[in-house]
Parts: sequence; structure tokens; C-alpha cells
Amino acid sequence: MRVCGVCVKGLGFFLVLRFAQASVHSRSASSKWSTSQYLMFLATGRKQLHPESGNTKSPRLHETQSQEAYASCRSTRFLSFAARKLLLNVATISVAKAFCLKHDYSWNASLLSLLDLHGVMLHLAYGFLMYSEIDFFYHIVTIPIFITLDVPYVPIFQAPYLATSLQDFWSRRWNHPVCAAFHQIIFEPTLKALESKRQALHSSSKSRHSRKFNKKPKPIHLAIATLSTFLVSGLFHEYCVLVLMPEQMNGSNLAYFTIHGCLCVLHVALQKSLGFGSRWGLHWAWNIPCWFGTMCHLLVTAPLFIAPYVKSKLFMLFPVPETVLIFVQRLF
Repeated sequence: MRVCGVCVKGLGFFLVLRFAQASVHSRSASSKWSTSQYLMFLATGRKQLHPESGNTKSPRLHETQSQEAYASCRSTRFLSFAARKLLLNVATISVAKAFCLKHDYSWNASLLSLLDLHGVMLHLAYGFLMYSEIDFFYHIVTIPIFITLDVPYVPIFQAPYLATSLQDFWSRRWNHPVCAAFHQIIFEPTLKALESKRQALHSSSKSRHSRKFNKKPKPIHLAIATLSTFLVSGLFHEYCVLVLMPEQMNGSNLAYFTIHGCLCVLHVALQKSLGFGSRWGLHWAWNIPCWFGTMCHLLVTAPLFIAPYVKSKLFMLFPVPETVLIFVQRLF
């Protein structure tokens, strides 16, 4: 019964976010969407069109790669991929859940020490458990939509465990549908408002004839838009905690996203000032220390995000046969 309640509430959160995202689209444009486009928008946050329908907007690199790999979701190749994806998720959930059941979570600190090997392993297990369950339920819901409408496959994750920066993790690899929603609801309007004000001030200044207006957004405006997005995301996750497990609400999710927003802004500023990624650090070997540093940041702050969900046992509700859990626990 609790599983059904959590699923209904989770769907409610998702729809609230998607309707908020729909509100930023022009009514004249959205009124022309077909039923299939509405379904694709609800599922993925994008109004996905068939290639022949005249959508000339270029997708991002990771979207292009995914769509080229599975041009038709009715192909045997895609169905085989979907089956392997679901089986891999179930296997990962079974192993992670068995490990978590064997090692009780009694974490009270806000941050994780990387010298605590047991704590690192436990948070990694819970991290993969949450990742796999979200990925599993996303595919269970969206794969029938992709197959029915015969539209290109849109993944929810893009190998987040390979992220080489926090910006790479949040912008390109983690939870694309939710990321797209916050980008359109918060980031773009905030940046547009700040840039419009700057343009208005420039137009009214006496120097408008002697200096050309630079259309490139100011770094401080990008920083404000980024911090605003992370702040609202933290408040949204706190609301989810309040509805799903009110006894666990303590502001830790808000702190988690605020810290990550500040780290993303700091990372971009340091990259620009040091010239990393433009003048030096272009060789692929630099991805290794960048990846290691990113994973360390995610692990150190993991308790702030994971703890409420773990202590409420929300992600332990996924049914796994007892015999499977006992078998896996014997391996640890």
C-alpha cells in the first residue's frame, strides 16, 4: 500500500513540475501541439518531433548521440536494449539493497569523510540504489510511450558516474527531464530578466553611441541564475521530503543544493580565471583527476541528500525476493 502511495505522490510532483514548465511556453505555440507532442513533453520535458516534421532546432550532443543510436523505438535493437536496461537495473537494485540491509545506516554527520571506507561504501550503495530505481521506473513509464509514438529514445541519465565536473553532472548527466524543467522555469527567465535590465540601462546611457552592446551574458548574471536554480531545486526537494516523509524534513536537501550551486559557480569562475579547458588542460588525461575530484565532492556531501530518504526507508520498498537478498548478502 505504501508503495502505491509513494508512486502516486511521486507522479504528482512530476506533473506539478511539468505543468510549471509548460507555463513558460507561449500559449500560441503550445496550442498547436499534437497529442503525441503533449505526451512526449510530459514524459521527457521536450516536445520531440519526428525528423521529417520540420524540427530544425539542433539537439545537444548527448541527445543527438542517443537519438541516432535508436532512430526507431519499434526496432528489435531498441527492444533488446530496453530489456537489458531493465534487467541491469533490477540486478543493481538487488545487490545494493542486499548490501544496505546488511549494513544499517546510522549516519548523523552532515558530511562524509573520505577516510571512512565503510561510510563511503554504504553511501555508494545507497547512491546506486536510488539511481537504479529512478532509472527503472522512468523506463517502465516512458518506454511504452516511445514505442507507441515511435519517436527517438530520450534517456533520463547520461552516465552520471562519469561526470568530470559538478556542472557536467547537473547540466548534462543527471535527470534530464527535471533538469530541463528547472532550466526553463528558473534559469532562463532569471537570466533573461537580468540581461534585459542590463540592455535597458545600456540603451539609456550616454555611451550607447561610442560602445557596442555585448550580447554575451555577464558572468555575474549567469552566477545569479545558476544559484537561483539550485535554490529553487533545493526548496522543491524539501517539499517532496515534507510530503513523503515529514518526520525527516530538516533542511538538509536545501543545504545540499545550495552548496552544489555555490561549488558550480566557483568552479566556472576558477576555470575562466586559470584558463583551464581553453589554454591548457585539453588533453583527455585531465579527465581522470577531474572525475576523481567530482566524485569526491559528490561523496562528501552525499549524506545531506541521501539521509532523509534512507532513514525513511523509501528506496527500500522495491520488492526483491528474500532468497535473492540472502544469496547476495553471503557474498559480502
